[in-house]
Amino acid sequence: MVGKIVAQMISCIIFVYMVVVGITFILHITITERVNDICYDVADTVGTEGVFSSEVYNYLCENLSRYGEYTVTVMLKDKGDAVTCYLYGEDEILDVPLEVGDRVIIAASSNDQSLFEKITGADSRISGVKIAVIG
Repeated sequence: MVGKIVAQMISCIIFVYMVVVGITFILHITITERVNDICYDVADTVGTEGVFSSEVYNYLCENLSRYGEYTVTVMLKDKGDAVTCYLYGEDEILDVPLEVGDRVIIAASSNDQSLFEKITGADSRISGVKIAVIG
């Protein structure tokens, strides 16, 4: 009798745990997709306008802050020749007109663990990387 009660309690606990893991996984994937969408929107804007403006950078940082604390890295890979290419940080490329063929690399990575990572112990930080080619 006691064994049946304990088995039912364990079954209920495992069922609740699986439901919570499933819900947090869906939230984790949804946030990952949204971060990628935000980075894509910024890359598309920079690629079509030819300028990485401070308004676009502020849009990127503000929208990412809605989903947690993120480290944003923006680099410019100068088109140059095949041997030499230069990487510039976000301080040097904001509000500077870019040349056709330059590539802007936009990377955002989460500083915090999501609830899914905390529950399961997995290490799958939310991040997004997009490259805008100036056209």
